[in-house]
Amino acid sequence: MNRNIIVVFPTGAGGNHLANMLSTATGFHTRASITDYHNIKINNNVHKGLNLTVDWLRSGEHFNRSNVLCGHLGELIWFSRDDVFNKFKNIQFVVIGFPTDTKTIEFKRVCKTISMSGNLGVYHIAELETLYSPSILESITGINDFVKIKPSELFNADVSNVLSRICYDFNLDLDTELCKRMHSIWYNHIITKIKNK
Repeated sequence: MNRNIIVVFPTGAGGNHLANMLSTATGFHTRASITDYHNIKINNNVHKGLNLTVDWLRSGEHFNRSNVLCGHLGELIWFSRDDVFNKFKNIQFVVIGFPTDTKTIEFKRVCKTISMSGNLGVYHIAELETLYSPSILESITGINDFVKIKPSELFNADVSNVLSRICYDFNLDLDTELCKRMHSIWYNHIITKIKNK
């Protein structure tokens, strides 16, 4: 039985990276290799097209396999309104919430990625936190199979707890050693970039 896990996340919140780690699960199409992680140069995004872009999704090569896809809320809305959405079966979501603590690495990274000075007001933070929530995604897609994680769980040297929770909820068997190596490279790259800013 094919499955599709979709990671929905704010820009800069680590969604491509989380999707890459989840794609190491037995039976899923692999999104990235450790070599891809060693080749990180600019913005820490390591992906090869398995994102929610409708033109790519229409190519059809992924309808008959298990995938881990990812994208932002707008991309999910466009994807869910297209006929191609119905060709993906057994969809589960992982939602990365919007970081709300303005002093954290994850907040700084999200603001840097969307070219903001970090001067989001309380209203905007609350609005973005609401948009990246299971209830909003359920209202868009009608699907209620979710795991929500806090950005702080991903922007952490040790992600074993969050990966264990997702594996338990979705019955996944990840390559945990590969995930640890991928995450170590990703996390250290993020820390270096934020500190050097």
